[in-house]
Amino acid sequence: DFSLSNGLSVLKLGVNFFIIKLSALFLITLILILVTKFLGANQTADFNIAYKYLSIVQMIFIIILNPYWSAVTEKFSIGDFVWIKKSLKRTMFYSVIGLFLVIFLLLLSPYVLPLWIGEELNLNLTLVWWVALLVGVFIITEPFLIFLNGMGKIKIQTYYSIVIIICLIPCNILFFRFCNLGFSSFIITPVVFRLVRAIHAAFQLRSILSEK
Repeated sequence: DFSLSNGLSVLKLGVNFFIIKLSALFLITLILILVTKFLGANQTADFNIAYKYLSIVQMIFIIILNPYWSAVTEKFSIGDFVWIKKSLKRTMFYSVIGLFLVIFLLLLSPYVLPLWIGEELNLNLTLVWWVALLVGVFIITEPFLIFLNGMGKIKIQTYYSIVIIICLIPCNILFFRFCNLGFSSFIITPVVFRLVRAIHAAFQLRSILSEK
């Protein structure tokens, strides 16, 4: 039967998922705002072009990975940890393929992007490399987070999302103003946060699965 405690639990879970999704949306939006403010509209246009080009792999990867979320929830509820372990290995294999595809697109970018945007546009290829790093880190780390979400283990991820929302602006400005890192200032912080969270998620998953 539905009770107040069950309702509050579902509401809390929904709020946590909302915070996680909000932080992901906030990340790209903030990068665009900061690049526009500190580097100008031309660099923002370059970022958009590079991100749209390289995120083709990311979008395909998300389409492949998303069904695992609900599947993991079902298998976790019935204790089918053999399936979860095999599926995690499979999705990590998909991540490696995705990473190689990002690298492949990156190597092709000096030839493909001029055909797409026109020779008259002078796209910063160094910027494309940094965007490739951002997309590549997302692809290689996402399986750990999807599987934890499917298991309902999202408390730490929610805290992480809150921290990145709070820290992203000051960290980016610090790197830009005091370290003179240029465009890379706006990529380093999200990449570092993502890697730290993914490493912790990997250990968290290992701890959960090793007990079963």
